[in-house]
Parts: sequence; C-alpha cells; structure tokens
Amino acid sequence: MAKNKFKDWFAGLFGRLRKKVVPLPQSQKMLNGYLEQVNIIKEAINLFLGFNRNQEQWRMLAARIKDCEKRCDSVTRRINIILDDTFITPFERGDISGLAGLIDDVMDHLEKAANRIVIYKVSYDPVFSEYLKQFLNLLSEAMEELKKIFILLHDLRQAAKIREYCQNIHQLEEEADSVYRHSLEKLAETQNPLLIIFWQDILGTLEHSMDKCHVVSKNILGILSNEAV
Repeated sequence: MAKNKFKDWFAGLFGRLRKKVVPLPQSQKMLNGYLEQVNIIKEAINLFLGFNRNQEQWRMLAARIKDCEKRCDSVTRRINIILDDTFITPFERGDISGLAGLIDDVMDHLEKAANRIVIYKVSYDPVFSEYLKQFLNLLSEAMEELKKIFILLHDLRQAAKIREYCQNIHQLEEEADSVYRHSLEKLAETQNPLLIIFWQDILGTLEHSMDKCHVVSKNILGILSNEAV
C-alpha cells in the first residue's frame, strides 16, 4: 500500500514538473529537435518545387533531397538519444519517440516521391506537374502549422492555440485528398498506361506524406488529452 502511494506521489510530481511553463534544458533540446526536423522537410519541399524539364538538374535536386532525408534521420536518432538520457520529460516517453518517428516518415515519403521521378525518368507535364506543386504547397503550409505547434508545446497552457493549429493541418489534409482525387480523374482521361502508373505512384506517395503529417497532429492532440489540458 505504501509503495503504491509513493508511486502515485512520484507520478504526480512528474506531472507537475512537466506542466511548468519554462521547459527543462533536455526537454527543450527534444522540442528543438522537432523544429529542426520540420525545417529540414521545408528545405526538401523547396528543392522539390524546382522540378522542371531538365532531367539532369532534377537528378541533382533529388540527391539533395536524399541528403535532407539522411539529416532528418540523424535528428530522429538524436532525439531518442536525448530521451534515453532524460529523467523528467515534457510528456510521455512513448509520445516523444513516436512524434519524432512520424515526422521522419513525412520526410521519407517526400524523398521516395522525388526518387520515383528519377527512376521513372518522368518528363515535365504541365497538368500533373501542377498537381505536384499543389501537393507540395499544401505540405509546406502544414509544416508551418507544425512549427507553430512545436514552439508552443512546452507550455501546455497554450493548448487552445495548439488545437487550432492541429485543426488547420486537418483541413490541409482534406485539401490534399481533394487534389489527389482530381489528379486521378485527370489520369483516367489519358491514353498512356505508363503515365498513369508513374504519376499515380508519385502523387500517391506525396499524399501519404500529407497523411503522416495529419497523424502527427492527431498524436499531438492525444498528448494534450493525456496531459488533461
């Protein structure tokens, strides 16, 4: 009985410490890691927007996007190393590690789509390249919302604003779904089966990237619920 009371007291102490407005140094490093991941993804998106008619130039851009993916992997590992060395965390350990992995998944799908363009030797197409651009712009907007979230996540008194930014990501994900449906309708009008296969794979992979971003926002909402704010 006494042991259980001590565990409850310890859990309550951790909960109160996690809710402090000023984050502990190690906790801030983890939150900064999320921001670093998001900034790397933004960099990759800007590179991706350079897709054009020049295949050789695109190969160079795809290689730089691959470098972004490796850097994002490195940040994910660093967050987990910091987590292992941290006694008091800003929220549950599983949530911290899970968020880092999900953000990394966003980057993975982005790099995969870029790689598909190289593998398929896709030529510039004014119609489907426009759909590509729409996806990337929506994903870029979602990254901006995530940046706002991670700047505030140390202060759970900002839960209302965080929820608002999560809702914005939900709306962006719905817009991306609509873009994908329209792109499939347009693909169905073409007579080139290879074009259909290639662009459906590329655009579908980008749509998965946005889905992962939406999952990140849902997990953040789950964290707010777990912390009862």
